[in-house]
Parts: sequence; C-alpha cells; structure tokens
Amino acid sequence: MIEFSGYITGNAQKYYKKKIIKLSLFVIITATVLYIPVIIFVETALPLKGLGITIGIAAPLIFCLGIVLITSKRFIKDILPKRILISNSVIQIELKEESESRMTDEVSAVYDYGDFYEICFKKSKDFKYLCQKDKLTQGTLQEFEALFEA
Repeated sequence: MIEFSGYITGNAQKYYKKKIIKLSLFVIITATVLYIPVIIFVETALPLKGLGITIGIAAPLIFCLGIVLITSKRFIKDILPKRILISNSVIQIELKEESESRMTDEVSAVYDYGDFYEICFKKSKDFKYLCQKDKLTQGTLQEFEALFEA
C-alpha cells in the first residue's frame, strides 16, 4: 500500500493552478469563438445597433471573472487532492468533499516533476492525480515507481 496524505503545496500546487487556468482559458476562447455567430445575428437582426458588440465584449470579461473566482484560494482548496491511496491495483483520490477510484491498469503514464508525480490515465485529461513526494506517509518512492514501470 502506498499513501500520499495531505494537501499538495509548493510546486505541485502551482502546477495544478496553471492547469486549471489553461483549461479555463481554453473554455473562454472556445465559448467566445462559438459566441461570434450570436453576436453577428444580434447585430444584424435586432434594431438596437451596438448591442451585439457590447455583448461580445462583456462575455469574455464575464468569463475572465469566472477564472478569477475559480483560481481563488477557497475554490482551489476544495478541489486540491487531499489523499491518494494506491492499494490492490486501485488508485483512490480524496478531495475535500468527494472521492474517486481508478484502476492502475488505466494509467497511461506517470511523470516525475522533481517534487511531485503526475499520474495520467488513458482516455482522460484528468490532472488532479498529483502525488507530492514529501506527502508520502506509507510505502516508498521506489515502490511507487516500480508499480508504474513498463
């Protein structure tokens, strides 16, 4: 059994926050691009000229406000990995108010970033499986690395 216990901090937390910001920016850009036809329709079909442009400017600003709220310390604390337990070919992660389990055979890669590991899964862009090395409470790093060697 291998256990990483405690909220991630330092470089792992910075990495996690960058991933959330990149994902949020992708959503904003995609939503803005998809929203362009609506803006054009509003500008051409409605008698209120300038409304479409106003909406076009306001929408990305509202989305950016969403990023600020998502990356706030309070929200980040709710979605940070609290505990990761690897036992009997099952990887279990606990967040503040929820937990999730995955099988070890679903792992496509494990990346070593010096202070922490990132576990990546097949057919998933999930990035919350971050194992900070100094949070290891049971098992050894050698056992962890041996578990995922191909």
